[in-house]
Amino acid sequence: MDSGFGFTNVLRVVGQTLQQRNIDLFELRIADENCFLRCGGTTPPYLELINFSYPLSEIKNLDLKAKAERSSRLKPVDFQSLPEILRTIGRRIDAQGGRLLRAYSSARSDREDSIVIEYNSRDRERHSEELFITTAGEYARRMYKSRAPSAQVQ
Repeated sequence: MDSGFGFTNVLRVVGQTLQQRNIDLFELRIADENCFLRCGGTTPPYLELINFSYPLSEIKNLDLKAKAERSSRLKPVDFQSLPEILRTIGRRIDAQGGRLLRAYSSARSDREDSIVIEYNSRDRERHSEELFITTAGEYARRMYKSRAPSAQVQ
């Protein structure tokens, strides 16, 4: 991943794409400069599998379009939204100098929804973490406040 475009950006764009398609259940793999997504259908019982992929070059183009859209309108940030949660996860990985291998949503009836990430750290050690949606949303809020202290926060 090049230095100007990290997992923070990639995961936000993936989140925007999933949100636009109304997809909550997904598995993302990144390999060979491509993002591969396997997703559950958009309506219960989510039995349909949807597969698609994006080269990172296309993700960069989608990010530029989304940036232009965001700068043209002032809108409060929803920290519980999939783009913000994935963006936060990407920032955690970027801050550690890591390389994302896999991320997937986990909807469970016995506890809160979460996103599981698997990544290699800077020292090439493999890690797996489960981040609960409300916790990731709070990280997103803190990240946003530290970046733009005068910005409007919900």
